[in-house]
Amino acid sequence: YKDRLTFASTPSEPQTYWMTKTGNYYSFNRNISLLDDDSITNPLPSRQLNAINSLVAFKKLLAFTSSSNWSIGPIDTTALTPTSVNTDIEEYTGSANINPVVLGNEVIFNEFGGEIITSSGYQLDRDSFVGSELNVLARHLFEGYTIKKLAYQRKPNGIVWALRSDGVLLSMTYLREQNVLAWARHDT
Repeated sequence: YKDRLTFASTPSEPQTYWMTKTGNYYSFNRNISLLDDDSITNPLPSRQLNAINSLVAFKKLLAFTSSSNWSIGPIDTTALTPTSVNTDIEEYTGSANINPVVLGNEVIFNEFGGEIITSSGYQLDRDSFVGSELNVLARHLFEGYTIKKLAYQRKPNGIVWALRSDGVLLSMTYLREQNVLAWARHDT
């Protein structure tokens, strides 16, 4: 993210993220007098201790925990430096511990609890990342099960695949610009 290799969440520091020096993916060094290209290490300023489950890079870096979603990035349009990094709460939905999928300028993730699939994208009028539930009309496909994996098939039809805890495969055809959202069940 912003020419820095970024990691998050260890067993001893589950809410912390680490960014290398700019352009040096092997160095987490910092100078005594802080320089703009020095590494960045910060914990999420959360009200609860929740591990970072995943990171997704857009104009801001999105960090997903089990209780909330955060954006990490520079203040305004400045460069990302150890003194200009800003961490903001975006939503209190939280995510399950599975990798989200990215479709264009949206991220699709499984909410904490495993039964709700959510899309989150930046909305200019709110100046925030806003989520919307994608399986509200297909809850019967998710009741009593959790989602174990998500994957995105870009071609030929743009399908999000969800593996349910009982081995059933669910597919979601999703084309936001055409107002197309449809779920199907595939027994394997």
